[in-house]
Amino acid sequence: MPEGRSLSIGSGISKERFNELRAIVEKAAQGKKTFTVFGKYTTIRDALKARGWIQNFDLQKLSTPRQRQAQDDVSVAARIESTGDEERQVLSRLLRHVPVSFVWATSEPIDWNNLSKSTIVSRFPRVFFTTKIGIASYLGESHWFVGPGINARFPRCHILSSQEDYELFVADFRITACLGFLNTLLAAIENQTPNLFTGSGKVPLKAIEFAVRRISEHVSYRQHDDIDKGNEEKIWDHQWEQFLTHYYQCVHSGEPFQVATDLQIQEMYTCAKMAVDSIRPYWPQMAMDGTNNVWIVKPGAKSRGRGIQVINKLEQVQQRLGAFNANDPRLVIQKYIEKPLLICNTKFDIRQWFLVTSIYPLTIWMYKECYLRFCSHIFSLTNMHESVHLSNNAIQCKYKNEKKRDRSLPDENMWDSLTFQAYLRTIGHSDKWDKIIYPGMRGAFTCALLAAQDHVSPRPNTFELYGVDFMLTEDLQPWLIEINSSPCMSPTTSVTARLCPQCLEDIIKVVIDRRSNKDADTGMFELAYRQDVSNPPPYTGMNLTVRGMKLRTGPRISRSEEIKTDHNRGMKEAIRRLSEQLKEDSSSEVRVGFILTFVLLYLKINKINP
Repeated sequence: MPEGRSLSIGSGISKERFNELRAIVEKAAQGKKTFTVFGKYTTIRDALKARGWIQNFDLQKLSTPRQRQAQDDVSVAARIESTGDEERQVLSRLLRHVPVSFVWATSEPIDWNNLSKSTIVSRFPRVFFTTKIGIASYLGESHWFVGPGINARFPRCHILSSQEDYELFVADFRITACLGFLNTLLAAIENQTPNLFTGSGKVPLKAIEFAVRRISEHVSYRQHDDIDKGNEEKIWDHQWEQFLTHYYQCVHSGEPFQVATDLQIQEMYTCAKMAVDSIRPYWPQMAMDGTNNVWIVKPGAKSRGRGIQVINKLEQVQQRLGAFNANDPRLVIQKYIEKPLLICNTKFDIRQWFLVTSIYPLTIWMYKECYLRFCSHIFSLTNMHESVHLSNNAIQCKYKNEKKRDRSLPDENMWDSLTFQAYLRTIGHSDKWDKIIYPGMRGAFTCALLAAQDHVSPRPNTFELYGVDFMLTEDLQPWLIEINSSPCMSPTTSVTARLCPQCLEDIIKVVIDRRSNKDADTGMFELAYRQDVSNPPPYTGMNLTVRGMKLRTGPRISRSEEIKTDHNRGMKEAIRRLSEQLKEDSSSEVRVGFILTFVLLYLKINKINP
């Protein structure tokens, strides 16, 4: 506070009342019940005051030096005097030199160096897994932490920060295109789609052989069969570009194939079926991939849906990278879930709250209620607009609900989890929430936190609320999309108006009430995971031993290796037969074309009108 300025107590407070207030402050200081709240969190303030805590309005001593320099020295007194409450002014004056015991801060900068370790803070100092780059990096290593009930389904991502990263994405995009191309062919043949092979078809049959060969090469690479091979066929970029053109014609535009004989169709179906089956063990996300090769491009460090683009062509990614500049963050490109669970032909996601009260040992609380967020437009894989695919409330609030959308969907585009469970009962999945969805979300978040645990500062007396977004596939399996720090707790709809204050109140029950009473009520929060940490064994000196086993004199091939070898031989034989069929057809076409050209030339020379 500036020199020469004092905060008057006011004549409306008697000496007896002043002494009472001083006694309240002394009691709160002794019981460590002083708190500070950044932002408009009335529920947090009321919950703490109901428990006998006193609010400290001096936010400057918790701010960073840069933030303090930018603030006016009179701002604290102005905030207090603007309340018009003389008793609050007195309490704030008495609390000037009392350490703060509880700090509620979401995104505001905090001077951690000047903060006591005994102060309870609602945010961990350094958290990277809440960024799109961070979660993609950590979940790439999540397989090391998979266990009973702990497994994270996460659509594969590529962090585009170098030319090498981009080349890895391009390889993924190309193989995904081959799979989508062959799956489209298989589905069309099995469903006996009319006019699939016609004389006016634009998609050549050689494109099918190309896709089969590329998948066969990928399987060989994954099985390490390519190590001893010397001369492999070189596939140039222009060949891939030509194939992708045929892929877009077939899958995106629905163009038919060129005419084919029954024997050729049979060979193409056999080859395509074997190729898809051979890659399935090495392509675990095939079920959610679909056939359209749709991806989501996301800025690495933005939130609330800003800068996200849905694409289905490789050149669109190249254009996005070309518009990049050095000041932009890195891009994350994630595979889009093409087969989501839809409600009334409309896409949705699930926002689930998790409360982490300790990083080491990792302690996670899960909220028993959550809510669904619907898109305002009907789902489509041909319309790449954000109103169709991005269910963030910050995005959908910009658009009006499509008139063709089912009227049974809420106008606010939100359901709570109880309404969703009632919907599941109507479609014959009454047990799927308790058996698949809820435990799947719990296991996915736990796996993500275990993967990121070593990269988070384990500050004591710290907790944080996370809003985690999930999507469900057609088999009702939850897929983790992203983890958000400082989730929006504003009552934007009737659903969040009920759930958000209730969740904030329950946070205080877990963080404050359980400190003094382990059996205290925790509201709708339940303990989801607590890490078992064993004490290290006492050091008894070095005990170096060497253990080994006798080497086998001859190679022994397991039954699985024999099956794999037989399958590879069958795959190669099927490709050879298909190649011969297409070569015969191609050579006959060349002969017919040559004869036709010769006849036309003869008629022209002899001036005969054909």
